[in-house]
Amino acid sequence: MPSRLYLFLCVGLIFFFSGVIYLLTLSPVLSFIDSGELAAVCATLGIGHPPGYPLYAQLGRIFSFFPFGEPIYRFNLMSAFWVILTNLCLFLSLILISDIFFSKELKTELKLSATVLITILFSFSRILWSQALINEVYSLNIFLCSLIILTALYWYKTNLNANNSNTTISPLVYLLAYLVGLSSGNHLLSLLLLPALFYLLISSIKLRSYSLKSLILILGALIIGVSIYLYLPIRAAKNPALNWGNPSNWLNLKNHLSARMYQSRMFSETELVFWDNLKYFGSTFFKQFPVWTFPLMLLGIIKAFQKNLRIFLFLLLIIVFNLLWSLNYGIKDIDPYFLQTILTSSFLLYLGLLFFFQIIEKVLTRFKFSDTLKFVTNYIIIFILGIFFLLGFPQEFKSQNRSRNYIPYDFTLNILRSSHKDALILTEVWDYYSPWLYLRFVENKRPDLEILHTNLLQWSWCKDYIRKYYPAIYKRSSDFIEIYQQFALSKEKNQLVNSLDASMALSRMIDSFIFNNLKVRTVYTTFLDAYKSYSGLPTTTEGLLMRFREERKFYPYEFPEFKLGGILDPEIPKTNKELVCISSYAVSYYNRGLYLKFFNQNEDAKRYFHKAYFFKDIFIKHNPGYNFQYF
Repeated sequence: MPSRLYLFLCVGLIFFFSGVIYLLTLSPVLSFIDSGELAAVCATLGIGHPPGYPLYAQLGRIFSFFPFGEPIYRFNLMSAFWVILTNLCLFLSLILISDIFFSKELKTELKLSATVLITILFSFSRILWSQALINEVYSLNIFLCSLIILTALYWYKTNLNANNSNTTISPLVYLLAYLVGLSSGNHLLSLLLLPALFYLLISSIKLRSYSLKSLILILGALIIGVSIYLYLPIRAAKNPALNWGNPSNWLNLKNHLSARMYQSRMFSETELVFWDNLKYFGSTFFKQFPVWTFPLMLLGIIKAFQKNLRIFLFLLLIIVFNLLWSLNYGIKDIDPYFLQTILTSSFLLYLGLLFFFQIIEKVLTRFKFSDTLKFVTNYIIIFILGIFFLLGFPQEFKSQNRSRNYIPYDFTLNILRSSHKDALILTEVWDYYSPWLYLRFVENKRPDLEILHTNLLQWSWCKDYIRKYYPAIYKRSSDFIEIYQQFALSKEKNQLVNSLDASMALSRMIDSFIFNNLKVRTVYTTFLDAYKSYSGLPTTTEGLLMRFREERKFYPYEFPEFKLGGILDPEIPKTNKELVCISSYAVSYYNRGLYLKFFNQNEDAKRYFHKAYFFKDIFIKHNPGYNFQYF
């Protein structure tokens, strides 16, 4: 009974400690990358970027009905909730591991204390902590992965002696199949667990135990889980506000499920890039845990290999397939893809710590120490390791704290403030476009603006999107849209296409959006899109936007009052993306100053140059030693 009480106290400690810290550091608004898009998808029950994330969309929709905070805060809170459940799944999994490897060795209270320590270390590993604070699919994904691993380990423990021909298939196997299928509806990363699960299931029970009936039931459970993807064509047919890919027909559905638009990034890197990615993983991985944990991980590998090769290979296969995929996927924000490896490494760390305790007890036994003294010694070790963790915790808390970080939200609002009424904005910068989707479809800010993401225009479904939401644009450029549409459909059907002709047709279509709208409305692009040289027309800097002009002459414009609270707050950590925002302010003011100086508006030019150097100084302060090459 004391052990059961101790167990409840440990669970409560993990739940409340991690929960409170996540709440204190939770982002109150949207973040960069996919945050805005995913929030808009959840709020409107729409369809996200490939492969669609139907499970995340539906669960997010449930959280959107919570009666507190803004919708984006509820979605951020959902991420914290999934990560807390992940921590609890890890805690229970470690208890199972301890029973498998140390069933009659070490005292229960000691093993539980070690379980709490390792779970807390995992809870505040950098990547996991960061995903608990923002609305992203990776928090739900790692929870489902941890739940699958917990179920697999529980099944294995209950079938340790099930190696006879009379063994029947446990219902847990069908549950595993269902969970794998269901979790694929959140992120395809979950499917990387299949090799490890297949190995564990096949190696633990004789093949003849799997009858035809059981195999059909396993396949059926998997299909029932995967059926969550029926959401895509059903919901697409209803034309939701966000209908990425419009998977209402077979061609669009196939392209969406296969993530065709991202396939060029998969296993397309050179060997040199692979090794660079591996180096990046190494440097990232060693920042997830305190330095003293890595010798213990090595001890855990030795213990797992010696004591239970089956579990060791199960864990190893999870890591190998996770890294095999992640290191060959060419995206910049790859860190959350490593979460499966970080989770699995926690098992090895835990085994290493218990193995270390076992070694300590054997050494103390040789010197004839009492059981009480051995027990106390191990507890002193846990206490010291916990102190080491707490010493570095305040700095980590500061670097992770997003509770006052409004920079992505304010920056997107400042882009909108820079624009005239009823303007058209062309951009290929996802970190602007994604937050705008939330501002437009959830907060209904600046519904007068029409913003097109130029990279998405290469897909055939964008024709219907433009025709539905921007009928005036479609009417003015219908000929160019229809010409390019034929190239887009041919490429999506894997038909032979002249890539030069297709590229030219796409460029002409985008240019037609500029030329055919310029006489009746304002047309912009952004500073970071300037290298694209759309249309060849001159541009003038207006706030954070660049306005297309038909002739080179002076046009008056006064920058709006920008919201800059997050940028001016030195306590808010600045990642590369925040620094890009700061540099955008600096360059925009500087370009406007050059423009004013060219037209002899010298006093106004000085004012803008002063602002530009103000933001440059902020940038350099947060990134000393950087060669600020813009001016």
